[in-house]
Formats: sequence, structure tokens, C-alpha cells
Amino acid sequence: MQPKNDLDNTLVKFVMSTRPMTNTALGRMLVELVLVIILSLCALFAAWVSVRYFFSMREAQRLQGQAIAINNTRNAAQALANDAVEYSKRNPAMDPVLQEFDIKARATNAPAPAQPTPPK
Repeated sequence: MQPKNDLDNTLVKFVMSTRPMTNTALGRMLVELVLVIILSLCALFAAWVSVRYFFSMREAQRLQGQAIAINNTRNAAQALANDAVEYSKRNPAMDPVLQEFDIKARATNAPAPAQPTPPK
């Protein structure tokens, strides 16, 4: 049987050149399959890590905004407490309120140290 054209000639050469698989070729295909599986697993792991990183950074930004708001509130409360302590220096009636919230230390009833008597 004679091939009619170049395409048929190429097909005949391909069919004639195919041989049964040897152990070497089968081993090579097995190694390639294992490598493809490992590569796929690495790609899945990288995608998983990327998604976790994305959501962690979003959470960190949200928490950073909350931390800034908390710091601003704390600074405002501290400024208010400082102003109240200054006001209590002019108006001692404010002291019990400041002492109740531990803004100002309670006065102690300790006796004053004894004055040494001057030598005669």
C-alpha cells in the first residue's frame, strides 16, 4: 500500500515508529506524574497561604483603626483627669470625686515628722 500524499506518509511513519512501552518509559511517566502532583499541591498551598495573608492583613487594618480610636479616647480621658486635678487645687471640694476614681491620691493621716529642737 502506497501513501497518497505527505500527510499519509507522516501517519504511516508515526504508526510504524510506535513501540510498546518499556519499563524505562513507564518509570519516566510515573516520575512525571508524581512531579505534577507535587507541583499542584505546592500551588494549592501557595494559594491557601495567600488567602490567609489577605484576610489577616484586612483584620490587622481593622484592629489598627480600633487601636487608634482607643488611644484617642484614652488621651482625652487623661487630659480631662489632668484638668480635674488642676481644678481641685483651686477647689478642694472636688477631691472626694477624684479620690473615688483613684485620679488623686488620698490624703494620709500620718503625723508630720518631729522637728528637731534647736540646741540651747
